[in-house]
Amino acid sequence: MTDALAQAAVEHPARLAAVRDSGLLDQPQEEWFDRLTRLAVKLLGVPVSFISVVDGARDFYVSQCGFGEPLASLRSLEGRTFCHFGLLSEGPLVVDDTTAGEPFASVPTVHSLGVRAYLGIPLNALDGHRLGSFCVIDFQPRHWSATDVNVLTELAQAAANEISLRKVLIAAQSKSGLLTQLNMANQRRSEQLEKHRSQVLQLLVDAAPLPTILEAITTGIEAIDPSTLTSILLLDGRGKHLLKGAAPSLPGFYNDAIHGLAIGPGVGSCGTAAATGERVIVEEISTHPYWAPYKALAAQAGLASCWSEPIRDSRQTVLGTFAIYHRHRASPTPQDIALIAQAASLASIAIERKRTEQASRAKSEFLANMSHEIRTPLNAILGLTHLLRRSALDADQADKVGKITTAGRHLLSVINDILDFSKIESGNLELEQRPVELSALAGNMASMLGEAAAAKGIALVVQTGPIPRQVLGDSTRLTQAFLNLASNAVKFTERGSVTLRTVVTQETATTVDVRFEVQDTGIGIAPEVMPRLFQVFQQGDSSTTRRFGGTGLGLTITRLLAERMGGQAGVHSVPGQGSTFWFTARLGRLAASEAGAGTSNHATRPGDAIRLGKRAPGSWWRKTMRSTSWWRVSCWSRSACAWTSPTTGWTRWSACSPHRPRATRSS
Repeated sequence: MTDALAQAAVEHPARLAAVRDSGLLDQPQEEWFDRLTRLAVKLLGVPVSFISVVDGARDFYVSQCGFGEPLASLRSLEGRTFCHFGLLSEGPLVVDDTTAGEPFASVPTVHSLGVRAYLGIPLNALDGHRLGSFCVIDFQPRHWSATDVNVLTELAQAAANEISLRKVLIAAQSKSGLLTQLNMANQRRSEQLEKHRSQVLQLLVDAAPLPTILEAITTGIEAIDPSTLTSILLLDGRGKHLLKGAAPSLPGFYNDAIHGLAIGPGVGSCGTAAATGERVIVEEISTHPYWAPYKALAAQAGLASCWSEPIRDSRQTVLGTFAIYHRHRASPTPQDIALIAQAASLASIAIERKRTEQASRAKSEFLANMSHEIRTPLNAILGLTHLLRRSALDADQADKVGKITTAGRHLLSVINDILDFSKIESGNLELEQRPVELSALAGNMASMLGEAAAAKGIALVVQTGPIPRQVLGDSTRLTQAFLNLASNAVKFTERGSVTLRTVVTQETATTVDVRFEVQDTGIGIAPEVMPRLFQVFQQGDSSTTRRFGGTGLGLTITRLLAERMGGQAGVHSVPGQGSTFWFTARLGRLAASEAGAGTSNHATRPGDAIRLGKRAPGSWWRKTMRSTSWWRVSCWSRSACAWTSPTTGWTRWSACSPHRPRATRSS
């Protein structure tokens, strides 16, 4: 299709009229549609999802999840976008790599937003006109699987049904008497179907067990049509026998008789549907040849008809069947066919997603075991090189042993990151709940990073707001998440400072929400890069690994740890001016922690590190004070002043009055 014909199709008067009649243009965002875009982000694992209607040259975003400013507020974009192409596609618009060639490489958002992969499902009005698309995007090339397409198609259908229903109601309100002509029963069923779909998809997002999801599918259909009895049967690992999945309303003896039954043509409705991969409608069990061997069983269970739909995965492999039974002879209506098709589609998504998760968990467990196997001999190598460095070596030997040690430590760091990531992915990471000294966390960061900062001439600043003295949490994982951000800041900052902050954002009687921030004056991050920073194995640009090193897992681990601790992670940045990385955690409150809150603002000269701890023993302290220069830091708090050694990192505290921060050099 030429550009002129494509533009004519987009600007067709009838289509534009359908868009205006939808009542969606320039309206506030609604929770119904927002819920769908949030589900898309979680189910497909993408950074951005949105519902767009195309009004001529303008895209208007009915809902969005993941847009940054200013687009999130403007909610519209001019120009020929992917949604324009989606209006002209025969089915889903699937773009694995937007930069692979025309026409998508020239779409403005490829350059302005950094869109590298796009998947869009057209939204159709009742009259057949395409209003827009339900879309997801990624900021890196991505192969969209058939499961991705199926999931987004389900969500798009829910959005399209809601849009169509609203259009009918708008027309009904403008024409007296039209509302009485509508089939209210069908409207209620449509609403019930959408509610059922949303509930099942929410269970998927919440990672509910597969039996729970399958039972929700069956009970939901029975609630929509109380005259039905439903069942989901699964195929065994060989795909040869039926296994019970969910059948809450069928008699136990009937389910037991079906469980383990070999599939094949003529083996009832479900056995035949599983074997042939085709829908089987048996309106009267007592006279149908497929049921000849099972008539007595069906009669004992009080079943008179059975419609069975095969459940297929994204590769069209049959996974099982969904069946609707009646206690009387019954022929399906088009609405019944839609009902059975939706249930089978939802079951397919649930089964395939759970199998994918199990496979991913198995791979993560294997990776974790391999990491352990590698780490054990590597620790031995590092131990032996440490012993070698303590022995008599000439300069060349010492240099080589030092390089072995450096490389070994780097490799150990990479393995530890992989091990932590695989633990989290496989669900094997257990968080401890022990008292944590919040005030010490940032100080410990400064102590650990002091040597690296000193080598680059970077000032480390520790700021702690009013916080409880102790909270309940996992000190190791909090330190790990905080250190990932702080070490990155030191790595990417060539001059200036790195500031570590700990502040409380919200408190209840039992919990404390804490925000940990790392602000630097480093190279900053381009806006199009930020959305993908916390994704697996992602870094700012292709040269980052070569120049600075790293696996790209640190930020991902921080995000995953924050989510496990009930928080989030994010970044604000201005290229050339610096960045602020942060994560939050919901920690438990200790009864004794309400006492002892204070404020502190500790700073060091360039390269100094603050280490919060007990004062050194008296004789050592006096000797060191006589022989070492110290940096004096005054504080806002009433609690202490600090003298920090640039050579040892020890901090000495003494009482002082609150006054304006200042730093003086003393000997």
